[in-house]
This record gives sequence, C-alpha cells and structure tokens, in this order.
Amino acid sequence: MFRKMTLTVLLVNAFVGSAVAGDVQNQSGGMPEPSARGVHKIRGAAPGGATTASPLMTYHGGKIMTTAVTQVILWGPSWSNPTFVADKITGLDSWYAGHSNSNYAMTSDEWTGSNGQVAATTTHLGHLIDTSTATGGGKTAPILAEVCRMITHPDPSGNGY
Repeated sequence: MFRKMTLTVLLVNAFVGSAVAGDVQNQSGGMPEPSARGVHKIRGAAPGGATTASPLMTYHGGKIMTTAVTQVILWGPSWSNPTFVADKITGLDSWYAGHSNSNYAMTSDEWTGSNGQVAATTTHLGHLIDTSTATGGGKTAPILAEVCRMITHPDPSGNGY
C-alpha cells in the first residue's frame, strides 16, 4: 500500500516574528508574509514544438500516493513553555485528526493513478516535540535534516518522509 506522509514543521522563529529573507510585514503589522514571486505555471511542448504555459497538472501514467499520514513536528525551546504552548498543540492535532473524510480532504479524491484512486481518508499520528533551538531560518536543508532526525520509522515503500 502506498502512503503519503505530510509533515507540518512549526518553527519557533515564525511565532516570535523573525522574518525569513525576502519576507515582508503584512499590512496589520503582524506575522510576515512571503514576498510575491509572481504566477507560476507548468510549461510543456505544444504541437509543432512551440512552448506553451498551462496551469494544469500533467499526469504521466505512474503510481500516485492514495492516502496521507500526517504528523506534526514542533521544533524549538518554546514548546516546553506551557504559557507559549496554550492550545496550539491540541488545536493542530485536532485539525489534522478532523481532516480525514472532511469536505476539504474530498477535494483531492478525484485523482486516480495506475495503483488506484486518492482516498479522502487520512491518518494522523499526533505530534513530536523537539525543544532544541530551531536552525536554518526556514531553509530547506536544516528542516529536512530535522524531519529525518525526528521520523525514525519512515514509510518503507518510499512514499513518505
């Protein structure tokens, strides 16, 4: 069975308002928002070799991830502070647990692949807490290293993190 594992990594730096390079403050002065990078389109070849832009996804005939397994990783020293944590952890766990078979989850069950159809059911494995200082300022390599360190039993089929 193929599973997709989606992980949410919350960096303490994001909660205390330090912006990643290229981010801009929102108009209310709150959390930073990503800077506009413009419209992203998938490019493909049209008949005759001309290049066209298309916002549509392209299916290449292979296997797809038919289910999702989620687990939240909470990273940073503030996660050991009950005042900071409040209801953040229970709220995230509740959202992911309630995602299964929700109308939101059903928005992707139209997709099929050579191994079946995407299901609206998901499995939430709860959360993991790492109180070490979050590093990397939102860069991919340190976040991926943290995910690899925290997930000790990845999906053996290779379809997850």
